[in-house]
Amino acid sequence: MNAANRISGIIGAVDAEMKSYVLIAHGDGISVGGDGFRNYSIGSGLASPAVQAVATADENWFFATDGGLTVLSAISGPSGQNPFDYVSNWRRIYMSSGLPSNNLTSVVTTPWSVWVGTADKGVASADLVDLETWTVYRKSAASGLPSDAITAIAYDPIDDLILVGSEKGVAAFDGTHFEHELAGVSVRAIVSANGAEAVDGYRTFAAGDDGVYARDGSGTWTKIIDDSAARHPVALGVWNRLLWIGCKDGLYVYDGVTCEIVEATRGYSVTAVGHGPGSKYEGGEVLWAGTAGRPAGDGKHSHRIAVFEVLTPEVVAEHDGDTLSVVGHDPRHYVDIASDEHTATGYAARATAKYAIGSGSVYGNYETLAPGFTKIGQTSRQAMDVWRLGTQWPIGSRINVVAEHSQSRIEAPSDKGDRSPGKEVLVISNRVGGTLDVGPRVDVSYTVSQIDDNEAEGYEREERTLSVTGRQSFFENKLTLGAGYETVLSESVMKPSSSYLQVNLRGDATLKIDAFSVSASYRKPVKTVAPGGADERVTGLEEVSLNAQWAKQLGPIALRAYYRQTMRDDIARDRGFNDRRAEVRATFPVLSFKENALTPSVVLRWENTVPFSGQAKQGITAQGSISGNLGGFRTSSGVNLRRTEYPGIEKLTLDTEIFSTLSSTTRGKFVPQLDIRWKRSSSERADLGVAERDSLTATARAIWTPVQGLSNVASVAYSLTLSSGPMGVEKHSVSIQDTIDYRASEKVTITGEASIRSTASELQAVAGGDGADIRGTLKGGLRYRISNVWSLGASAGYHVYRGLASKDGFAQALTLEAGLRATF
Repeated sequence: MNAANRISGIIGAVDAEMKSYVLIAHGDGISVGGDGFRNYSIGSGLASPAVQAVATADENWFFATDGGLTVLSAISGPSGQNPFDYVSNWRRIYMSSGLPSNNLTSVVTTPWSVWVGTADKGVASADLVDLETWTVYRKSAASGLPSDAITAIAYDPIDDLILVGSEKGVAAFDGTHFEHELAGVSVRAIVSANGAEAVDGYRTFAAGDDGVYARDGSGTWTKIIDDSAARHPVALGVWNRLLWIGCKDGLYVYDGVTCEIVEATRGYSVTAVGHGPGSKYEGGEVLWAGTAGRPAGDGKHSHRIAVFEVLTPEVVAEHDGDTLSVVGHDPRHYVDIASDEHTATGYAARATAKYAIGSGSVYGNYETLAPGFTKIGQTSRQAMDVWRLGTQWPIGSRINVVAEHSQSRIEAPSDKGDRSPGKEVLVISNRVGGTLDVGPRVDVSYTVSQIDDNEAEGYEREERTLSVTGRQSFFENKLTLGAGYETVLSESVMKPSSSYLQVNLRGDATLKIDAFSVSASYRKPVKTVAPGGADERVTGLEEVSLNAQWAKQLGPIALRAYYRQTMRDDIARDRGFNDRRAEVRATFPVLSFKENALTPSVVLRWENTVPFSGQAKQGITAQGSISGNLGGFRTSSGVNLRRTEYPGIEKLTLDTEIFSTLSSTTRGKFVPQLDIRWKRSSSERADLGVAERDSLTATARAIWTPVQGLSNVASVAYSLTLSSGPMGVEKHSVSIQDTIDYRASEKVTITGEASIRSTASELQAVAGGDGADIRGTLKGGLRYRISNVWSLGASAGYHVYRGLASKDGFAQALTLEAGLRATF
């Protein structure tokens, strides 16, 4: 039967058009919430459906899966397509690109780079602009990494540290070496926040097997919550100056003094915590908590999963996974069932052997999988027999030689849906190689493979691969140079026109001097199909990339700057691509007065892009903001200015945005929140003139919990949209909403909801005049818990609606709902 699904990560993200989303990662892909929720999986572009972690860096979003790393460029398609639906936005990165393993457990981004953790091969990092060149760190005394089995990664933006968690504790990377911290603690999660979100003076936290730990500025860890207070913590989040802890029996919240369970989540295994835009509580940011699936027991689904939307520890909305496009079961993994329920039997076996001969060794291994047999946790049903025999011998202290023979026979499942044999592929390979370490490390490999994938006699294809790579470090690893050459000659016996010659050239260089680093890379993969024949054709790219970055603390001001450039030439189509970007970020000292602490920052960005096709553009962006605490409130205010020029069509756009948010961090009976944003976009073209668009949105929300068990959430929102030009519009919208939940007893909960929304082209019409689109709802309900498993719910609602062109007044409707629910 199917195993339970599990939510593994939740994060808020903003695309290139400044649209906000909440991303929920789980075993069946990602569920994306914006205007409703949609699921995206391997068919959309993910390297694997099982997403273990998610991170964002501006419009680039990273998904760590058990089958590789996926990168999504959150940019609308040429015709305005959803970024997730435009296939060119998806990019998959595997071991062939330099990852130490495809089985990734975690991912995090810094302003310059992306880091991934693996299940058993350590950690790796790459520049955000060069995801084909990875620096790998494995467990060793030289690196300082205490384990190769990575469970979590976090980035400390204040101290500019990468924090890596494993079953051996935490390793803090300062740019050159890992320092082992929290030794002896098996770490399940790490989180690090900025100064404005500090909880009782701490910013960095780790969940261990015996409780929750906090890290101070000196790198000292202190246990702040024992396992008896928050059992089996597996997920952490910092939001609204509170620490949120996902545990096996619910979500806990820690304010620096007390640790309490969020009652609405009691009994659920909370496996992921993050914050992002609200769904039920629109108009602001909320905390999201994801769970592991539980047996449904309803005869329709094998498992049920829940997601919680949290405003305060007392005000929580529960969403069924199905409504957020998160299925409760994992369609690709299974749990064991009774033997009399098995529908297929079979076997899988593996054997390995190694025998030392002097300083060398001889090794061999064999693996077989019977047709129709499926291992637990695996979907592949292809039969296979694979064996390998090889030897490795050192020659002196600097040369190591390897020779290997391998043979694999793979039988794909039949496409007839029965147990008849499917297509069989036989591959026989012989490989010789060696490593020469004479200062530079040089690896050489030559492989000859014969491939039989057809019923006809003999081999249909023969391939010869020669690979040479070299790498050398100088000046105590401050300068690193690398180069590689690979050629693949693939000859088809049955169809010579499909033969090809592929040549890959690459080189890279990295220089690090204190706070400054610069890296450059060169790539030229060229494929020639039907070489020497009448149908000869050549495809490939030539790419050069440059990345320079600098970070320095100049007195009280923290400065960071980078420059990135990527140039590509399409050899077949004789067209080019050139993308240049630069950024300078300055963070100023905290402005402290009384109980207030505000941090100002300024960001300047420049970009110049010439794409393969479409319009070239160049732009500059300036952003200033101030964020922090004003007494018991958290605030963030600022202004964004962006100027973009399209020389080819003589178009100029100017975008201005001013925003301010204010949210109470006090856990009291009354919690107010406010969000105001104004944006103006002006576009000018010589042939079309000037078009302007203004938008103003304001949302005020009040959360009131006057007595135990009673909560009231009231919100008022106003939006205005103005645009000029021949199709100019003016639209006003006002919405008022109030929801009440009253827990009258342990078994009875009373709910109420009232809402009204009015939209019109004139402000005076919003109050109910002609030309207004009006929708109203008045709803009351009752939930009665019969037992710990069963509950009964009933509600009645009254709805009114009047359209823009309605001449007959309001349409009215009554609704009655009743349901019986089981929770296991």
